[in-house]
Amino acid sequence: MEIDSFITARPAINRLTPYIDYYYFHESRSMDGAYEFVFYPNTHNALTIYKNSVLENLQIKSVAVPSDQEFFVCYSAIQPKAFHVHIKRPYTKIGVVFKPLGFNHFIKEKLSELVPEKHGVGAINGEIKERLAPVLRQVFQETDSDKKVKLLDAFFVSEQKSFGEERLKKSVDLITRNHGNINVNEVATEVGLSRRTIGRLFLDHCRCSPKTYINVVKFRRALKLYMDAANKPRLIDVALGSEFYDQSEFIHHFKKFTGYNPRKELKEILSIGEADTFWKLR
Repeated sequence: MEIDSFITARPAINRLTPYIDYYYFHESRSMDGAYEFVFYPNTHNALTIYKNSVLENLQIKSVAVPSDQEFFVCYSAIQPKAFHVHIKRPYTKIGVVFKPLGFNHFIKEKLSELVPEKHGVGAINGEIKERLAPVLRQVFQETDSDKKVKLLDAFFVSEQKSFGEERLKKSVDLITRNHGNINVNEVATEVGLSRRTIGRLFLDHCRCSPKTYINVVKFRRALKLYMDAANKPRLIDVALGSEFYDQSEFIHHFKKFTGYNPRKELKEILSIGEADTFWKLR
């Protein structure tokens, strides 16, 4: 029997799939030790809800410790660096993993108002947490994953709102379609905005700069190319397949985002669950 259980599941309601990529259910009933992992920069972003645990130190590392607090709700925006997580057992948590602008379709305010921290990671309180609480109690009591998904789907359908920043949507789509091989000036010209306005929109609704977003798209493409390959490719093949100029540029890019050389680091990264969750367990 596994000490730690990690299950991923896609939304069952089609109207949610443009915004929510997947849910995950992660728990350990062991009373000993901790679960530690590193997750890597991603254009996806997430709500993480802990039951009877709270998070401490939310800048470059988070530590979850048991608590009497019923729920701790944390939002993690697009991260420019690898992020270390340390969770003391026992724990039970839910993740809601959004596509790049997905979370913006479920909140009334700007993301920068809800999560003012510059590093884009912060506790979520107030109305959203209050509205979440009843469904969270049901989800945490439920043992069947499909029923958990049904409960979460129903909540997010009821919370869905319009998000009208069409120029930002176009910018994100443009960067994605070009696999990050485009610069900020080109994006601004294509969507008909100034570089300054593009920067403000990204900071308000993604909590990162457009340059960071571009670099994360390119990093993530290379990581997925490697992780999806049955026979792991050489670094030069990863570099060229991800449209880096050469292997040296890819290594520099990878080290910038993770702090490590990809020759060693890539071999230690695991695919967790069934939804492109790539973590290094510690």
